[in-house]
Amino acid sequence: MSNKVALLFTPPFPSKFTGMPIGLLQLATEFDRIGIETVICDLSSNDINPDKPEEWNEDVDDIFNEVKNEIIFIGISTSSPGLRDTIELAKYIKTKKHDAIIGVGGSHFYSIHDFWNDKRTEVLDFVVYGRHFHIKDFVNAIAKGIDLSTIPNLSIRKSDIGKKFPKQIMDYDVDTKHEMPFINFELLKDRRNYRYEGTAPRWASEENQVAQISTVLGCIFECRFCVSRSNGVIKYDLDSVLKRLDELTKQGVRFIFFDDPTFNLYCERNRLLLRKIKQLDIEWGCQSRIDLVDKSKLREMKEAGCTYIFYGVESGASKIKKYIGKEIPNSIIKNNVKMTKDLGIKVGISVIFGVPNESESSIQQTFKLINDIEVEMMLSPSFYAVYPGSRAEKDYQNERGKLNYIEGYSREKIWREFDDGYGACHYYPPEYAKQVFSRIKELEKGNKKITLI
Repeated sequence: MSNKVALLFTPPFPSKFTGMPIGLLQLATEFDRIGIETVICDLSSNDINPDKPEEWNEDVDDIFNEVKNEIIFIGISTSSPGLRDTIELAKYIKTKKHDAIIGVGGSHFYSIHDFWNDKRTEVLDFVVYGRHFHIKDFVNAIAKGIDLSTIPNLSIRKSDIGKKFPKQIMDYDVDTKHEMPFINFELLKDRRNYRYEGTAPRWASEENQVAQISTVLGCIFECRFCVSRSNGVIKYDLDSVLKRLDELTKQGVRFIFFDDPTFNLYCERNRLLLRKIKQLDIEWGCQSRIDLVDKSKLREMKEAGCTYIFYGVESGASKIKKYIGKEIPNSIIKNNVKMTKDLGIKVGISVIFGVPNESESSIQQTFKLINDIEVEMMLSPSFYAVYPGSRAEKDYQNERGKLNYIEGYSREKIWREFDDGYGACHYYPPEYAKQVFSRIKELEKGNKKITLI
């Protein structure tokens, strides 16, 4: 190891679901590959209030007190709801090291083109935007002090202030075959903070036996609230995926959550993947569109070790389904949830509230759909949020004007009860969210098959 270190953070943001900081782990893996120490501080995995600095300052202080090597880079990974908290974290880091080079990146930056026009961003030095980003080139440039302006899909404040981000370079490789990157999960010191609902109890209590990966980035569908399609689709080469799965089991991983937006999308590819997973004798979970499964696929998944599937059901009302662009009949939803559970796979579903054309009737239809499902399931209530690059953002700006994501929306406590709640921009006020959640709790109380997550 050299005498240099990179510090990698997520902001103090209270996320309902604490997935692993995969982007930071990829960075850490590359720094580690060339002999540079990394420290990952995932503040988002802690149940903290970002508006109370005393709840997270101490964690940052501890890192700076413990680090003895030269700090060559500080990175923060976030999405648009966490931008305000990212700025506050960067400000605090500057009080610890005033000359720190701080870069930020995340899944929403490619659509916030006027980011540098806000004076509050002056505590940041550069932004990584877009999914097509050469991490190896970036890490080598940081390590060798090379001009970062040569790195595609990266914007430097000093030279780009007052400008919009250039158009994202979608693929600057001559070879279009995308190899799945190696991720050293051992660099994330304690994985017990990360919980996936399908994790078997024996793995949940063990340290460092859980991992999260994506075999496909992006999505071909066009749900109104989602940004996955607008950032392009990368389907990792299957041979490299299989190689990575072997590496994970050698690291002691016994449960994997596949974080593909739609796990069952590519049928033949998935069959080959399931054969490999079956050989590894691991347990795993995923998320899928509910209209892309059938009994044969589910049986294959179960035989390969699948213990949990999360379905985006969204609504029981036809007008809401049509508006958001996910018109899956209730009959298919009810049948496929039951089929999944009957095969011994745990089921989680999401339902969405706060859609602009929501009515009492549409809420009642969603509650009826939930009650009509005949098996036990986990229920995740979501609230319709406006994200950069989504069709929802275009709608909102046409109706209500431009958004500034650094302002920090929806800070009230009630938003923590919803997925896509805290920190995001919504059409409805917190008082309405309280009323909706109160009704959801009553639904859970009267239906013993439901467990809120």
